[in-house]
Amino acid sequence: VPGMRAQQLVQVAELYLRHLFEAGQFARAAEVCGELLGANSGLWRRWLLEFAKAGKLHTAIPAIPTRAPAILDKSVYETVLLHLLRADPRELCRLVRAWPPGLYRGAAVLTPALLTDLRRRVGLDPPGPGQAGVGGGQPS
Repeated sequence: VPGMRAQQLVQVAELYLRHLFEAGQFARAAEVCGELLGANSGLWRRWLLEFAKAGKLHTAIPAIPTRAPAILDKSVYETVLLHLLRADPRELCRLVRAWPPGLYRGAAVLTPALLTDLRRRVGLDPPGPGQAGVGGGQPS
């Protein structure tokens, strides 16, 4: 928009996205993210976390720019993948296959996944409510 400073554009974009969220128009919010957020990694990270908090990250994933060369910081893609590690492992696997490997650091995503799996396999996950942990429970 001619005559508007960058900071003003960011403010207007965030107000519009907030309005769409409050109206429950997550699909529309996802559609306009590319135009409104551009190559601003900080804004993408912030709004993708907002989508995740609202339980609507899956709605925003198709809007994330993934063509090479990447225009966003690797940490933005890693944030999405790490969220999916717990929330939707199938979607995580799909994106790891679909996204170009240069978008994110594989170790940043796979290391937590492997550690989680290893902890689960050897019984080191913290106990859930009402469960005894390692070394806990009734004496034998």
